Amino acid sequence: MRETNPEPTHVNPFGRRTFVKGAAAASIAATVNRFSAIAAPVLPKFGEWAVDVTVLESCSCRVFCQCFFTGMAMGAEDNSHARMHPCLFNQAYHVERGHYGDVDLAGARFWYSGNAGSDLNQHVWPWAVMTFDSEMSETQRQALARILHSLRFYRDEHWKTRNIAPPAPIDWSAGRDAAHASLDSGKIAEVSLKAFKDANDEPVMMMNMGYFGWPRNSGFALMPAQVEAYRAPGRAFEFKGTNGLKTTLSMNSGDVDPKTGRVT
Repeated sequence: MRETNPEPTHVNPFGRRTFVKGAAAASIAATVNRFSAIAAPVLPKFGEWAVDVTVLESCSCRVFCQCFFTGMAMGAEDNSHARMHPCLFNQAYHVERGHYGDVDLAGARFWYSGNAGSDLNQHVWPWAVMTFDSEMSETQRQALARILHSLRFYRDEHWKTRNIAPPAPIDWSAGRDAAHASLDSGKIAEVSLKAFKDANDEPVMMMNMGYFGWPRNSGFALMPAQVEAYRAPGRAFEFKGTNGLKTTLSMNSGDVDPKTGRVT
């Protein structure tokens, strides 16, 4: 049975990771590579949708990821901003509750991997790859693609290269003390997290932070990575002991600017 999490209760202002500073970047066409792209959404334009999504994230930065505060990625061994590393990340998403019109999205999973560079204040980042769970229907994939398009972090024009990989199985589980997700049984990607505890053996929480433009989140449970890896040929990376977190994100059609169709 797929484990779910409680509804997000904490409303957060936009933070560094929302990338809302400065003028909009010029559109850059996504580079086509060996991945086969999913067709553009052809769903009817529904007026109402909502999703609550829990994400397990880890990246190559040290705990706690400095880009939330400065926009600059710093590797686990860095001692100063003079030696910055690119932010190499994996994000494994599980929809707790959600719909797009009459399309049920509960239980849907998707995976986002990439290289956001060393300066996340930039408006165009190096590369990203989106993978949808092979258990999802084409209609569900198209509905989620349309929802995510309202946030700049998931749009083609903010990446030099952004691809959609063929669907693959995603295993995902999240508890109080640990969380784990894998893409194609870990052959493509893997994230394994362990909660950082306080003096009362409770997971340490980070509140009042934004997350890539999502209007609301439940606060970040700090969960350093036991492993975070992306194993696709030509772009492979793997780290241990780096930044990790778990949070539940919330967004609905009422958050979208009716003139632009976008949140950020």
